[in-house]
This record gives sequence, C-alpha cells and structure tokens, in this order.
Amino acid sequence: MTAGESEEQPFTGVLEVTGDNDPSWPTTVRVFKDRDRYRVEALDGTVLTIRNPQHTFVFRRDDDHDADVPHRFENDDDSGVYRPGALSHLIERREPRDWRGDDFTTPTGPARQVTYLGRDAWEVELAPPEHKPSPLLITIDAVNGMTYEQRSLLLGGLSRWTQLDLVDAHDDELFEWHGDAVWYSGESREITEEEIENLRREEVEAMRVLGVGRVVVSATVELYPHERDDDGAFFASFDASTHGFVARRPRSDTAWDLDVHHRHLERWSDDTWDWCVGSDEGPELLSEIRRQLVEPRPDER
Repeated sequence: MTAGESEEQPFTGVLEVTGDNDPSWPTTVRVFKDRDRYRVEALDGTVLTIRNPQHTFVFRRDDDHDADVPHRFENDDDSGVYRPGALSHLIERREPRDWRGDDFTTPTGPARQVTYLGRDAWEVELAPPEHKPSPLLITIDAVNGMTYEQRSLLLGGLSRWTQLDLVDAHDDELFEWHGDAVWYSGESREITEEEIENLRREEVEAMRVLGVGRVVVSATVELYPHERDDDGAFFASFDASTHGFVARRPRSDTAWDLDVHHRHLERWSDDTWDWCVGSDEGPELLSEIRRQLVEPRPDER
C-alpha cells in the first residue's frame, strides 16, 4: 500500500455523519478535494470550509458571527488550525504524531479485505485507550490509505463517504477566498508577527517569574513514507513534536487529582512543591524534564 494524500486523485464526494453532537454542522456535506486542499459545502451550496496549504477559512453561522465573513486560520500554527468537527478524520489524514500512544492506534486483530463504493479496501478495528469506552472500526482504501468510513462500535457514531466521483482536476479558485476574513480569535484584524512574538515573550517571562525556564529535550524522529519508487527514491515526512504538561502546587498531603489522560506520569515533591509531569512519550522524556525543573540549565538560571 502506498499511503498518502499525494496518491489521491482529485474527487468530489458526499460525506455523511450520524451520532455527532455538533449542531453547527449539517449531517451531510459535499466535499471537493485535491490532495491537501479541500472545500466543504452544505448540499444547498452554502460554503462551510475552504482549506489550502496556507490557510483554512471557516464560515461560522451563529448569532455572534457574520456568515459571509469567515474566520481565517493559519495552517502552520497548531493552536489555530480549525478541524471541521466530526468530518475532519475522513477529509484529512491523521497526523503522524496521532499514531503514537494508545488513542485508537492499535488493531485488535487482523485486517479484513472488503469492497467500499466499488473499491478494494481494508476494514480494521482499533482498540480504544483506557479512558474511552468503544473501539473504532475504520475502512481504508487498499491503495492510498484514504479513510472511507469510521464507526464507533458501542456509541453508534458513524462518519462515511456515500459518494465519490473522481475528476481530472478541480478549478484552483475552489480553494481560495478573496473576500474579507477575520483572525480566528474573533479580532477584527489579523494579529501581526510582531504581536505574536511579543505574546510569546510574555508567556516565557511569566514562566520565568514562576521560577521555571525553557526545557530542552531530545526527540526520536520517525520517518513516514508518502511516496516510494522502485529505484529506491522516496519522499517521507517526520514529526518530532509531542504533547504533555507540567504542573506544580504548594507541597501538601492532600490528594492531587489532575484531569489528564497521558500514558506516562511522573510525580515528586521537594521542600516547597509537589510536581507532576506527563506525556504519551516514554519515561525517559519525563526524566529529562524533571532533571531540568529540579536543576535548571545554566542559560535558564
């Protein structure tokens, strides 16, 4: 199997979602997709989302927003990328980092060969993490890995493509927006690069005031092939990012219940504080973080 959006032929499709509790999205939409670009419309032609390599435009329709002026999200800013509700996992590919940990990453058994909308496919059941009750049953294309259907076996949620029509190409204008747009935070203007940098400096300074500086850790980089040729050439991506947390409180003998769901936690106490760090990465990462919290690096003192 050669997996990746680069292997998808452009298409127009109809996507249906049931069992989702997001009232801001219709249960059936039409999608125009060309690799990592897509446009989502209601069946009456109302535009819901436009995504191109740089930006995602989301047309929110509620009492607080003008339906004709979308919010603009920067795709290279993880904190600001908007995913279109329960539809995202079928329209977009899962990020490489999403396959780490135990959040629907491990098959419960062998894949089963099936046919979906006349195409060869595999059906795979993925085990849930401890804090979720139901496994997922996904159906993926046997050639390019596109997800055709995702079903929650116990909760009844279902997302699926009900129609897929391949095309030679889409008009590039389908994936552009030339009208007014606002920053995703709801501000009436876009935040400048200088303001973003100032905000980041303020965040760093706030941590320094708390006596906590920057933590530098090593990372294991895995390569994920997207294109492979018989002559040995390939194109692969890597993702060295991870997510986790650091928490502390004044030292206490009372229970400390943190609402977190990471695979690995490390707790300790010193004369002043109780500490806890957590991540889905291995304990080696947590030990690195702990060492630098206990004994900051010279340049962070």
